[in-house]
Amino acid sequence: YQLANEIPHVQLVSAIDLELDDFIHISGKDHHRLGWRGAKAMHALTIPGSPYHASIILERIEVVPQDDNWNGKIILTYGNVHGSLRATGLPAGFCVTTDKSTLTSYSLFKTELKGNQVILYSTDVSMDIQNCYLHYGMGVHPFCNITDEEDRSLPVLQALPVGLYRHLSSPLTLCYLEGP
Repeated sequence: YQLANEIPHVQLVSAIDLELDDFIHISGKDHHRLGWRGAKAMHALTIPGSPYHASIILERIEVVPQDDNWNGKIILTYGNVHGSLRATGLPAGFCVTTDKSTLTSYSLFKTELKGNQVILYSTDVSMDIQNCYLHYGMGVHPFCNITDEEDRSLPVLQALPVGLYRHLSSPLTLCYLEGP
């Protein structure tokens, strides 16, 4: 994901939403979709004025408290989205964790798509969410189904900090004593 943003003339072609035939191989029927995604990415890279778009990128994460102050929501704004984001069935694939590598996640009870934004609703207060990590496509068998109108999937996100670290108690101060 980061290489597509840092190296010129590189596109990301996400396949996280495609069906698998086994543990790692994309199904025969979804190879066609992956091929079209790759062809469109190459067209966008090589043809000036191409009608296809650069890779979908995450532009901004915003944590917003709900009116009742007991729930929080995370608004993700994506760039290079063709049309609107969409999903077959309920949008799925995101989780929020308290640790970079743990599979224990906070409770996201609703995912909503609005244009180029994904809105995640959590049962946890917004101050707690800001100390967590965001994932899209986490784990061995993730179920992800969000694409844009050009059938390009959102990129996988792993352990992306949601907000600024906040001490849950007073910070520790080290004191050095002189002498014995």
